[in-house]
Amino acid sequence: MRRTLAFAALLTALALPASAQTPTPTDADPDLEELAIRWMNLLDAGHFDSAAAHVSPQVIAQMGEEQLTTLWPQITVQVGEMQDLLPERHSTLNGLHIVTMAGTFDAGVFDVNVVFDAEDRVMGFSVRPPGALDD
Repeated sequence: MRRTLAFAALLTALALPASAQTPTPTDADPDLEELAIRWMNLLDAGHFDSAAAHVSPQVIAQMGEEQLTTLWPQITVQVGEMQDLLPERHSTLNGLHIVTMAGTFDAGVFDVNVVFDAEDRVMGFSVRPPGALDD
């Protein structure tokens, strides 16, 4: 059974119409990859205030410092410590940019998605079993 380990303001919080929920692949963007890795490393290091500073004001109520402080430990209880992130693909959805990475955790490899708005602020992230968004 595939289940979402964490889903923080990724796509559902944006109330996207069902017909628009298929991301369109795009070319790699090394700058966004670096931003995604740095942001995930802030979470991993427990710098939730710094991570929240990079979150879009549009979703700060769902992904502020307090929420990240609660959410990240819940994720690591399930998947273990994050060991590595390797960018794999990029896509867009309704003007949002999604960086999907292979995240190596103690429990194995998971898809880690970090979603950015047009100003490169984090709109959401998820840690899921590989291919969970393909279902």
